[in-house]
Amino acid sequence: MSASTASALHRLADSGAAPSCPPAPESIADTGLTPEAITELLLKTLYVQGARSGQELVESLCLPFAIVDELLLTLQHQRLIEVKRTAGAGRGGYIFDLTTAGSERAQEAMAAGQYVGPAPVPLEHYRTWIERQSIRNVHVTRERLTAAFGD
Repeated sequence: MSASTASALHRLADSGAAPSCPPAPESIADTGLTPEAITELLLKTLYVQGARSGQELVESLCLPFAIVDELLLTLQHQRLIEVKRTAGAGRGGYIFDLTTAGSERAQEAMAAGQYVGPAPVPLEHYRTWIERQSIRNVHVTRERLTAAFGD
């Protein structure tokens, strides 16, 4: 399939349709995960990867900085992590590491599940977005084809 044909088919499928990908979460609730699940993922990431900047943690978890930073602040207040040094401006440049208590908590989390990586997407969220991307209800008409290939 040529690039222009693929482009035309995408415009045809997208015309009048809802967004084809989910928006980035703006809050912990938007992720569909519990704060505890994301917190454990943060602790396990620091346990496995060692000290990381706030920005590196954002990149590891694939979540917006505001969400990760909220939980980092909570972990700091609970004395499970500490700031070792700074490597840039703002909290994204802070280098976070586990405290002794944080390391113990991370080991408990690792015993329960060893996954470390991007924050998982709840199955229901995944199903919803896969269904929204379906072309099952797309009806191709002469007018839509003409508009899609108009250029």
